[in-house]
Amino acid sequence: MPRPRTVLWIDDEVESLSAHLLFLKEHGYEVELAAHGDDALALLRRQPYGVILLDEQLPGRRGLELVPEIRSIDPAVPVVMVTKSEEAATMHDAIGIRLEDYLVKPVNPRQVLTVVTRLLEGDRIRQQRLARDFVTRFRELEQRRGAPLGWREWTEVVVETMQWDARLGQSDETGLQDALKGFQTSLHDDFAQFIRQRYPDWLAHPNEDRPPLSVDVCSEFLVPLIEANESVMFVVVDCLRLDQWELIKPQITELFDMEESYYFSILPTATPFSRNAIFSGLFPVEIKDKHPAWWGDKDDESLNAHEAELLGEQLKELVGDSVPVRAAAARARLPVAEGGHRAGLQLHRPADARARRERDPVRGGARLPGAARRHGDVVRGLRAIPLAARGGAARRAGAADDRPRLDPLPHSGDRVCQTGRDRKPALQVR
Repeated sequence: MPRPRTVLWIDDEVESLSAHLLFLKEHGYEVELAAHGDDALALLRRQPYGVILLDEQLPGRRGLELVPEIRSIDPAVPVVMVTKSEEAATMHDAIGIRLEDYLVKPVNPRQVLTVVTRLLEGDRIRQQRLARDFVTRFRELEQRRGAPLGWREWTEVVVETMQWDARLGQSDETGLQDALKGFQTSLHDDFAQFIRQRYPDWLAHPNEDRPPLSVDVCSEFLVPLIEANESVMFVVVDCLRLDQWELIKPQITELFDMEESYYFSILPTATPFSRNAIFSGLFPVEIKDKHPAWWGDKDDESLNAHEAELLGEQLKELVGDSVPVRAAAARARLPVAEGGHRAGLQLHRPADARARRERDPVRGGARLPGAARRHGDVVRGLRAIPLAARGGAARRAGAADDRPRLDPLPHSGDRVCQTGRDRKPALQVR
């Protein structure tokens, strides 16, 4: 629910605020003044206000001392400190108790209006801009969809669509969400037709221009990191859709410097096939031929029981030497290529049907509780990565930014590892 367009200004020098009050009223805001903290608390108990502008130097209690009582009356009201105090300690205290802003007098009316507008109307303004941007871009995406698309263009369209899905899902624009849903349905049909036409050619001509597939993930993305670093942590988050990734990505970027790249899953996209293809660099029929004891009439879980061994075999073939691999358990097996004290993080997600949107039955941007729990599990799991990956050496050296850094990834398709692609197709699609 939007907050009222009212301002409670707590300041004992009310005679100096006339220009500010007039300017705020001209822009549609009602302003009430209080020269004493106790008077302000009494007003706040009688009615809610949209925002509180608070002076620090007041008769009686200091402004900062009033904040706990203000929040006990209205926990959600934004509080902005407007004070003459330029002491660093006061500013730090204000930041420490999470005040919404801090202005040092003298301030001009436009500064105050800007802060009040941001706090009271920022969400509405951002939503209006989001709607305008989407409508404009939606027309362009429709036009682009009507033209022939290669795998690179399909990747760009799918990624952008999922980004819009995440942004609109957190807004109240149900009409735009429905428009995007209809576009995605048509897009899925077109993409399925594209895969039916092109996937056999990708298998029959692996050295020609095609996207990285599951079998190429290690050769094209993991091996360059191993060659450039003493140790690499390889994290595979199973069944994480691209739209889900877009929702949790802001939390992950707080932990790591990231570069994103995309690959296409092999077919079938089910976990026993696509995930084993990542760790082994082999198509399912190749795994069956090479390791018949590991493949056959088994349940899905047992088919994924040898991921560490498959990864070790593949890395030995690609690197030319044995690479120690340790499988770490964290709700799932997390193969780790070890060799020293440094660690890196790499996330890869398929850009095909495994990233398709499975809509929640509850619309309006709400996520199912199970999905929300899964998002939290992924973020907590990444936060649990050993401290060695958080740049301990950089911290000891006093670096300002000690997040783990990754070397830039090669653009997908620009670097083709012959070891991973130069073989006859192992799967026929009819």
